[in-house]
Amino acid sequence: MSEDQLYELANQRVARRNRRRTFWALDLGGLTLSLALVALIESPVTAALFLAWGGIFTVHTILMVMANSHERDIEREVVKLRQVADAYEKPKRHLELSDDGELTELVEERGDAERMKRN
Repeated sequence: MSEDQLYELANQRVARRNRRRTFWALDLGGLTLSLALVALIESPVTAALFLAWGGIFTVHTILMVMANSHERDIEREVVKLRQVADAYEKPKRHLELSDDGELTELVEERGDAERMKRN
């Protein structure tokens, strides 16, 4: 990836994370407001509103934590895959030209130690 593509991807991820946090902060504000209504107006409706908003807030918190965890897991997997890709080295073939000009694979001679082991 080029630097511009990496910058654009990072910009999108930060914007997405900030939108999630902003939505969560607004949800927290709504929860606090509903608690204030419960304190001011003591009725079962305001208590139900507070409990419902508390449930919504809890769901949003869980979803935000899962999304952040998902991003971290993806980053870890990318690092692992890059390490594996960097560590893998394609086996090299040794080629030579035969007497008639044909390209053939060079068969390496076994060392004396290997010959002794076989016998």
